[in-house]
Amino acid sequence: PVGRMDVGGSIPWLAERLFSQMFTAGITFAAPVLLLLMTSSLLLALLARAVPQMNVNEVGFTARVAVGLLALFLFAPLLAPALNGLYGQFEMGIAAVLDAVAT
Repeated sequence: PVGRMDVGGSIPWLAERLFSQMFTAGITFAAPVLLLLMTSSLLLALLARAVPQMNVNEVGFTARVAVGLLALFLFAPLLAPALNGLYGQFEMGIAAVLDAVAT
């Protein structure tokens, strides 16, 4: 009938698979940058303990932004082939979901 859509058994499975692939890819791509940011925060904490006169918030914010941008700049060439493959998988997944909805 008009206004109703029959959700077959394959649509929730396809949506879950697409979500899990995107979530895994996001964690995988962000891991190197997050690791460097966590290391820089740890080093700033040790520096703040050694030099109590230093304003950790002011220096730390600037240092973390610089480390994050540097990490993104360094890891971008390594991520480009992986992103191309991910976009291809995403396109196939969307096509599969649309085919499942159409039937």
